[in-house]
Amino acid sequence: MAKCHEGYAGEVVKNVQDLKVNSSPIKYRKDTLTRYINCLLSNPCDERMIMHLDWVAKIHTDIPGKKSKINVKYIHISALMGFIENTLISRVGSLHLEREHELQVILAFNKVLWL
Repeated sequence: MAKCHEGYAGEVVKNVQDLKVNSSPIKYRKDTLTRYINCLLSNPCDERMIMHLDWVAKIHTDIPGKKSKINVKYIHISALMGFIENTLISRVGSLHLEREHELQVILAFNKVLWL
């Protein structure tokens, strides 16, 4: 988390122990993730979206010939997806939908998260 990522021009925190919830690098990552999730939820799931998801996956993995220095290990992606899934399920549960509709919404979100 203390590494400076591409596109980030804010304060650099040298020691991971100095990172706080409201630190500039954390805010940058939260904002980036928010934009990404909004993109996923507001755009149609078509060929363009699939190509975008493929591109996002490639820039976040360590593959030969890649220009980006971003490398996110699967364990971190899995932890993030588990957190997002838990948050979405809690929020959907708070909507007090009919049980069948609630289940359909949760299953739909689950598909998007685990593509």
